[in-house]
Amino acid sequence: MPTMAQARLSPASAWASKWTASGGLSISATRDVLTAIDQPLEPLDTLRAVHHAPPTPVDAAETDAVDEQAPQVDRLVDAVRWEISEESPHRRALAAGPMDLNRLGTEYGTEELLSCAELAAAAARLDLDRLEHIEDRRRLAEHAAIVVLLPEPVLAVLRRLAQGDESRRRTAWARTGDGADPQ
Repeated sequence: MPTMAQARLSPASAWASKWTASGGLSISATRDVLTAIDQPLEPLDTLRAVHHAPPTPVDAAETDAVDEQAPQVDRLVDAVRWEISEESPHRRALAAGPMDLNRLGTEYGTEELLSCAELAAAAARLDLDRLEHIEDRRRLAEHAAIVVLLPEPVLAVLRRLAQGDESRRRTAWARTGDGADPQ
């Protein structure tokens, strides 16, 4: 039986090809995702392969500085009661983001990140709701690659649109003098 790579270009394979070509995924990460599709793993292993596929913004030269931020990440993960592996590359990426913001004079501590984490948890629930009832491991792997990773650019655009709308509303409120929405 041919593998997905040898067979028709599945939606997940087309996605992986697109992300690799556009610089979103390394060839190695793409291979890991396609392996999870070709040789369906246990559901948690499949999701782990997909979740760990995107690159994380950690500069190797700043490893020590990122490690110093680990306690803040631990506090945030504890506060939202997430069960995240110590090996997750996203822990390090989360430490790097606030570190860079703090350098620029914008403090992002656990309290400031807590609301963002809660919004992310809501988005994750929606993502996993779409996968929850898929029993076939191959279909689960394909859908995980699509549902978990492809919406990321869409979510970023939705956030920017919401920021634009919120900015407009707040500017309009400021002009009314009484804080009421002019609409």
